[in-house]
Amino acid sequence: MEAKKTQLKAILEDDEKLTKAATKAFKGYDKDKSGKLDQSEVYDCLKTFTDQLTLPPPSEEQVKEFIENLDRGDTDGQLDVNEFKILMKCLLTVSLELIEAGLEF
Repeated sequence: MEAKKTQLKAILEDDEKLTKAATKAFKGYDKDKSGKLDQSEVYDCLKTFTDQLTLPPPSEEQVKEFIENLDRGDTDGQLDVNEFKILMKCLLTVSLELIEAGLEF
């Protein structure tokens, strides 16, 4: 668990590492290789996260809300890699906080 905590801190404290990790993850979720994540691709990302925490998956409305809050540039209802990086930073921060609270996942 300590190794995971150290790895998460290293990524969150170094923008270059965060960008690299976000880009790699983004490419994995961008199933249609469009350069944008649509609602179903964002759902897949969030579901992976909630599955790791043994939480229920997000609703369609929650996914739409995430996209609306993160889709800052062109507001096309999809996330580009920079917008996804914000989401990833949030998810990694939550993961780190859970580890620091002593919760395992």
